[in-house]
Amino acid sequence: MSRRIYAVATGQNHANLPPILSVAEQGDLVVWLETPLARQRRWVAGANEVLRRRHIQQTSIELEDADVHSPRALARRILDDLSQHPNAEAVFVLNGGQKHMVLGVGEARQGARLQLVYSDVRPAQLWVLDPEDSAFHAEALRNPLTFDEFLLATGLSEAPGTTSCLVWSHNGGAQVEPAVSYAQAGPIKLPVLRSWMQTNPELRARWQDLVDKAIRNTGVRLGVAQRLELVQRLGSVDSTLFTATEAFFRHAMQQVLQQQASLGKQFEQSVARAVARFLTENPDLARPVVEVRQGLVVAKRETPELTFAEYDVAILLENAMLIHLECKSGALDEKDLFARLAKLREVGGQAAQQVLCVPLRTEPADQLAHTHETLQRLQRLCQVSPNFQLLVYTEPGQAPAYEFEGQRYEFPTFEQGLRQLLAPFRPEVARGPR
Repeated sequence: MSRRIYAVATGQNHANLPPILSVAEQGDLVVWLETPLARQRRWVAGANEVLRRRHIQQTSIELEDADVHSPRALARRILDDLSQHPNAEAVFVLNGGQKHMVLGVGEARQGARLQLVYSDVRPAQLWVLDPEDSAFHAEALRNPLTFDEFLLATGLSEAPGTTSCLVWSHNGGAQVEPAVSYAQAGPIKLPVLRSWMQTNPELRARWQDLVDKAIRNTGVRLGVAQRLELVQRLGSVDSTLFTATEAFFRHAMQQVLQQQASLGKQFEQSVARAVARFLTENPDLARPVVEVRQGLVVAKRETPELTFAEYDVAILLENAMLIHLECKSGALDEKDLFARLAKLREVGGQAAQQVLCVPLRTEPADQLAHTHETLQRLQRLCQVSPNFQLLVYTEPGQAPAYEFEGQRYEFPTFEQGLRQLLAPFRPEVARGPR
């Protein structure tokens, strides 16, 4: 017997898909309940395309605002539709719609055999209330969204000219080979400018002003020790060579930026491969994970020429929840972090998680001060804004601790941090067919 699967179209319509895909079979029909706003903004478009590609048919019922705010009116719309299909089983997905709409669904359940389902966030599993039961029971989610389907459902696609790396998938395990560890990456090397003048306080002061100005203009944030080293290496210059030296300095800073970008990409790759290794070695914690992508650059489908967001290491769960590991190996810009969080929530909803992943680099010695300052800033940020989480990256076998100015600081290892991150999503029920 075919089923009619009802779901309320919502701005985060991808949240409706995990329960729909878990229960839908060939011949079933998804019935969207569309409010005027949902019709205006075409909230079902992406989800419908996902369903179409999976050969699941769909239709819609056009609700009015009065139906939304009246439980009895909403129940009547559902029951009227069911009366025209007396031989169909009825399922209602509770993930979408305003909270008070569930009262109308409950009233409809008094007049029809209506199965209720919803996909939970923590743990990532399906809750089902059968018509004859009085309490929900848990089931495993099935037929999860792929990353490509998630992007399609949220109105996004990979930006033209970019290709993300599939690092791990639930049906294929690790997809990448180990790379050179981030710990083996050397420090940023600065170009050397020969010093033509050993002493000239006035020009040295002018040179320091130039250093400070150029650092501000390029956005490169160097520690005090690195600034001093930069000044010492570039040296003082004669006024007649000032212009040439400034050009050299700009070239040097460009090289610094390029090296920082290279190190950032290498760190991103190391994190992605460490995640893949962890999931392979911990299948129980990998249960809710569908795919892991690295270097994902996305654009809105209507404006593919404009980059909308970049995800360093993105983890997609069976309940369509997105976890983004933002890999920060260089300068921190808190305003930028909040802007990225806003875009993540726009795509993945309030449940999406932004995790700030930072390397625990204590070598060379001048790197320790930078590492300490970065970790202290991020810890304060996570304390005042629970929307962020901190994940410290450590190499296998690396001690997750350091001493700075006579005080010892300790953190969970990268593997311990991942365990804490993923454990709440682990389903409480046995896995069914996927």
